[in-house]
Amino acid sequence: MWLRVEFTAPTAVVVAWNYPDQLYGMLMEAILQVRSSLSELLHGEGFSYKGHQYRLLTASWLFPKRSQPVVGGSLFEPPIRR
Repeated sequence: MWLRVEFTAPTAVVVAWNYPDQLYGMLMEAILQVRSSLSELLHGEGFSYKGHQYRLLTASWLFPKRSQPVVGGSLFEPPIRR
């Protein structure tokens, strides 16, 4: 299952290099507020299969209209999609 997200802004925005971790954290915080037991399962425990631990949620790369590197991250021009 995919959750498609589109961010918009009136101008370009600086996005930190570690934004996938930040997006994951925002998603987990939203889940935690609604159902804390699900948050623990998805983030803490995960699922085991053949001796490996897996987590079902990941944050993928975003695709802006244009980007350029700047100090501390990238300057993303909206729309920014996944």
